[in-house]
Amino acid sequence: MKKILSIGDIHGSNAWKRNFLEKEGKVVLQGPSIDKVIFVGDYVDSFSYTDEEIRENLLEIIDFKQRYPDRVILLIGNHDIQYMNPSYKRKYSGYRSSMMHDLYDIFKTHRSLFQFSHFEEDIEGDRILWTHAGVTNNWYGELLMDVRHENYRFRDLFEEILNRDHRIDEVLNLALEVNLDLIYNVDQDSGGIDLNASPIWVRPETLMKDPILSYDQVVGHTPMKDIEVRLSKLETVYFIDTQEYGNKSILILP
Repeated sequence: MKKILSIGDIHGSNAWKRNFLEKEGKVVLQGPSIDKVIFVGDYVDSFSYTDEEIRENLLEIIDFKQRYPDRVILLIGNHDIQYMNPSYKRKYSGYRSSMMHDLYDIFKTHRSLFQFSHFEEDIEGDRILWTHAGVTNNWYGELLMDVRHENYRFRDLFEEILNRDHRIDEVLNLALEVNLDLIYNVDQDSGGIDLNASPIWVRPETLMKDPILSYDQVVGHTPMKDIEVRLSKLETVYFIDTQEYGNKSILILP
């Protein structure tokens, strides 16, 4: 049976490589037994690693993606998006002003390799959604209301998806592509003023009270000592941010 490996927030650490073989300085996927490797974002910003270590580690992850474009998935986190969008004023812990231009250039050059979410349906019909921090029912409802507003300039693009049988990741990834304001929402739990936190900002307590229905989720964003599995209603949420402060474990599904 094929496996999906999910790796939490990197923040400059190269510990992710210990889960794979290395050959001639390159990380390799050995055989077809690993179907996909999914990184949930936050590749940068750290209190432990130098600018050069962060930069080189990010480039190694990008190279990994380029060599296995269909098997390696790169999601974005709140720490990444502040370098992708120079007009974004909010700065987060560990922000490297010294790396602003370098990281902007890297993310801009390789923008097509990154996405907002990923979706899989397993052989038993269970639906699994990957984002950096999780999707709440309230935030997604707000998104649908905004993109369907008659004056929204990208309304037709969203309606093309919403009016047919679609996967939720199509909507979420389009939201990133058009730079929808809602993707930057920060609620009071994280020091913001927005009512509903976006999938790069929502915290576990809020997510568990209001998870989007009918999807299991895999998320990072909030540091954990070890991977945690929590149940809310009929949904399962896997919290996998263990790379920087935890035991550096990864989630393997199924």
